[in-house]
Amino acid sequence: MIFLIRLIDGAKILRYFPFDYHNDASAFMALLYFMKECGFHNFCPYWFNGFTSFQFTTPGWFFFAMPLYYLFGDVKIVVYTSIILSFILSFVIINNFLKKVSLQRRIVFFLFIFANAVAIGNFLRLGRPPILLGWAIFLFLFFYLIKHINNKLSITSVIILSLVSASLILIHYVFAVFVLIMFISYFLICKWKDKLKLFFAGILSL
Repeated sequence: MIFLIRLIDGAKILRYFPFDYHNDASAFMALLYFMKECGFHNFCPYWFNGFTSFQFTTPGWFFFAMPLYYLFGDVKIVVYTSIILSFILSFVIINNFLKKVSLQRRIVFFLFIFANAVAIGNFLRLGRPPILLGWAIFLFLFFYLIKHINNKLSITSVIILSLVSASLILIHYVFAVFVLIMFISYFLICKWKDKLKLFFAGILSL
């Protein structure tokens, strides 16, 4: 119920800019605006007497959000829309990989991850769409590797793993650690041919 209340209450961002001090969404909106106006790794004069954009900020979510920005023309709408899309994507991934599990359990699994107090505080209260998108993509990586525990990694699998891992690294640096943990875990149990393919996927993602 709190998850739904926060989701509905968060829709106010569609009309009102969040001027409260306890949010990250306003910074993400500003950086998205800078990406559109100044470009990527270009000098941007609008903040701190000018700075080079995205020298220290991971740009993955901003590349994801830019088409939405061109579509809606409003950073407020983009932030809320990306949050909704990330929740939908997460449930689609859970639903697709856990088809053998009952729908009730799939819903409970989704709520266990995204409707707990910490998740609500981070994703909805503070407004952190990059982290939310990262968790959605990480779920795909997690389930994909589990699905291939007893199967050989094909060339297609290597490409998918490298693209997904690269996306996670670009979205937030913390996911680089999670990707490394997942790769090492799978590396320890897979066959030697798959170890080489996994190593190549990791290098390719970097």
